[in-house]
Amino acid sequence: MTTGKTRRGLIGDITSAVAQGTDWLGQLTEDIFRDQVLGDLFSKMKRAGDISGYRLVHGRNEHGVDWIVQDSSKLGSRYIGIQAKSRCITKQGDYRSDSALSVKQQCESAYNHTFEFDGVTIRLDIVELWISAHITE
Repeated sequence: MTTGKTRRGLIGDITSAVAQGTDWLGQLTEDIFRDQVLGDLFSKMKRAGDISGYRLVHGRNEHGVDWIVQDSSKLGSRYIGIQAKSRCITKQGDYRSDSALSVKQQCESAYNHTFEFDGVTIRLDIVELWISAHITE
């Protein structure tokens, strides 16, 4: 959870970077992108009625996704697993980037697990990769 002071600092940094024309999104660390930027985005989406719910599941037993988002419509609900990355994704991966194969395997492994969401055991309907850096492969 972000505090008001931390959020104002982040917004100030982003505003400054945008004004300078820099790639501010690509400069974010993964924890800032995952926890603060996406957390604030999902909070606003829920308040606006665009999603039914969301939950941060990043951690030791995340099973390949960092967030679960519930999307509901008149046709029913679906659960979307979101894997958040801030490093470039390349074919091989190295100390500066993640391997495309490794990321693919993380996303695929999420389908093999059940998750707790609002007191209900669920399976993901879809897994998406949300990335703040570049994908080269």
